[in-house]
Amino acid sequence: MKEASSRAREMLGEFNAQELANAVWAFAKLEMREEALTKAAPSRTRETLGQFNVQDLANAVWAFPK
Repeated sequence: MKEASSRAREMLGEFNAQELANAVWAFAKLEMREEALTKAAPSRTRETLGQFNVQDLANAVWAFPK
């Protein structure tokens, strides 16, 4: 799983809102806390916030405090 989080971190800048929300939700659901991904995801979320729909936003908000 470490490999998956490393790959997600590498691709983070390419993720659209749904992909980003799904990724952070999935890692939170699996209780995986990869520091680099955790630090980078909020910044990417701010960059793509205008693209988020209600479900994307709910998934991301749920995941961040995890």
